[in-house]
Amino acid sequence: MCLTCHYVNDRCEQKSLCLDVIPFQHPRRTSENICELLKSHIPCTAHTLQLVIKDTFLNLKNISDMCAKSRRNFGYFKHCGSATKHLKCVEINMSMHRFVRDEPTQFYCMAFA
Repeated sequence: MCLTCHYVNDRCEQKSLCLDVIPFQHPRRTSENICELLKSHIPCTAHTLQLVIKDTFLNLKNISDMCAKSRRNFGYFKHCGSATKHLKCVEINMSMHRFVRDEPTQFYCMAFA
């Protein structure tokens, strides 16, 4: 069984990328057996997908610059108590998402938390 990612690049070309190939050795290819196989491989596949997203983002200059600026802002709020207190008030009053630093080992951190 193969998990493939299909996407369109910046030149509007359709591309495909094989994320994972999972050997299926059960003699009966029922939906229950396929589901069991997928559940056992989702963590590995999610990690592979996270690496693809990270590499893609790092190769796009605008996004890479934005992430660097965001990390600097996070560092400021982390080390300045009064700024942190003010940010928490703003987040509560505006029903904003919590300010989260991107973490290379965490899949969700390149998106909104």
